[in-house]
Amino acid sequence: MMPRSAKVVIAALGFLVCTIGTARAEGESSPAACPDDALGHVSAVRGYFEQREGPINADAVADANLLEALCADQFITMYQLADTWYQLLFRTDLSLDEQGTIANRALTLLVNADKAPFVPHNYDEARVIRKRVVDTAIGYAEAGGPREPFFVEGGEFGSCDNAWGNITQTLWYAYRDDWKGEITPILIANASLSCKDKPRLYVHDYFAALRAEQARREPDPVKALALMEEARAANLLYAGSNSDTDKQAKFDREYNAMALALRSEENVLSDAEIFSSANVGTDRALLDLAWKINQVWQPVERLEDGTAVTGAIKARLEGYYERVQQLEAVAKAQGIDAQRLLFKVLKGHAEKVYRTRETADLADPLRMIWAARDPDGAEPLTTPEG
Repeated sequence: MMPRSAKVVIAALGFLVCTIGTARAEGESSPAACPDDALGHVSAVRGYFEQREGPINADAVADANLLEALCADQFITMYQLADTWYQLLFRTDLSLDEQGTIANRALTLLVNADKAPFVPHNYDEARVIRKRVVDTAIGYAEAGGPREPFFVEGGEFGSCDNAWGNITQTLWYAYRDDWKGEITPILIANASLSCKDKPRLYVHDYFAALRAEQARREPDPVKALALMEEARAANLLYAGSNSDTDKQAKFDREYNAMALALRSEENVLSDAEIFSSANVGTDRALLDLAWKINQVWQPVERLEDGTAVTGAIKARLEGYYERVQQLEAVAKAQGIDAQRLLFKVLKGHAEKVYRTRETADLADPLRMIWAARDPDGAEPLTTPEG
């Protein structure tokens, strides 16, 4: 005797097949529309998929396939259908490959759901479905099951709709708590890097956060700098033209500190080379000059009680002033662009944009010294009020 749930599924299947057949018979070139009671059909399929024993009914699978084809633009239906496929994973007669394939199918449905027109829905329920489906698909893949192309480093997505905003948010919020797993950071990176020509996607925001934290944890300074550069680029892509954000400023400061840490007397340009017409507009010249300024604005020697050694602060300020005068003389000999570069770096250093990790928290140099180097005379020599 056929189980009641299977009868319900076959009845639903018959309705859908009949709908498609009628449309084709009438010469319609497009497939039938999603039925009004689509969620009822999903519920019927779910009733069978929730069974833990016995063969998986082929009619139920066919019905699920039809629902996916007919209702791809229905956000809630696709989410519920994804969760319906997920129910098959509670069976005990499936191989790892079969489990992984089913989990990936559910994940694909979530991706398609997020491409559909937005409709009000139960956000908490959707978040629960999204998290368990994504976590499960990744879990099977990391255990040796089949991997979606975007689970592999460098894998690309088929489209750049804002379909991965919800999923990457779910992934990042969980990953940043325990920092475990191989696929999560790969998936977040692939989602963003596949959409480099489309700004303001949420995937870029989460990718920026991921790369910035990876940079902070990376012991190799060269690799850390490359990761932070990706973070900056991703945040600019997310922000679009509105790039003047606190987050971007923080990323810039961290990037500059990492870049300055790679510099030394042996690899920076000379003063004359920095201000030459060949280099004056380059990032290298800017950061080399910032490194030189940081060298004369170092922490002073302090006593056991924390007070500065007598004369140390004065000596530092005098050294800074003398070095600025030297640089100014070279810059003036090269022209206005060189003078503007010097002022830009002096101002940025005073405002803690160009600081090493060792000098990040030091007090600013005397304003009158660096502000007086503005060749355009626009910088106030005293702190503006307000």
